[in-house]
Amino acid sequence: MSHKKNIGNMWRNTKNIVMSGDFIFSFFVSVIVYFVLPEKVPNEFSRDIYNVGITSLSIIFSVYFAALAIIISSGDNDFIDFFEQEGDYTKLIKNFRYALWLLLIALLSSISLYTTTSFLIYQKEVNQVKYLIVGFSFLSLYGLLATFMAANDAIKYALYRVKFIRSKQINQAKKDSPSP
Repeated sequence: MSHKKNIGNMWRNTKNIVMSGDFIFSFFVSVIVYFVLPEKVPNEFSRDIYNVGITSLSIIFSVYFAALAIIISSGDNDFIDFFEQEGDYTKLIKNFRYALWLLLIALLSSISLYTTTSFLIYQKEVNQVKYLIVGFSFLSLYGLLATFMAANDAIKYALYRVKFIRSKQINQAKKDSPSP
């Protein structure tokens, strides 16, 4: 029975990912890129695009990793217990982990495509198939949008934490004040 439950959870998670706005938007942009690009794309152009991906994704990856560390270490136990009552803390951390993996995959694909394209240029190959840039555009855009969504969740977490602290202070002040 647990095997069926795991398959059901996997299906639900996959459906949630594919039906998410960032995935759908990235897919449609990739379709547009597919129809705009010629069948063969110049390697010089492709290498420049991959280089932009490496630069931007590596900066975002490092900043994002630091932000994740701050989120994990910033909460006190009372707040984390409160936030976890309905599984919200676990969802937040899982979203961060998913976006981090996605960024890593996008970054590694950028590096691989850049290296491969540089080798092709060295071998005097002038063009490459457009599918490589289309796949790159999907991965990098999806990684960036997923990161934005996770960062937005982190901002909500921080605002919620402020409300929790204020509520805790008000409750403590009520306990400390003498009763009439």
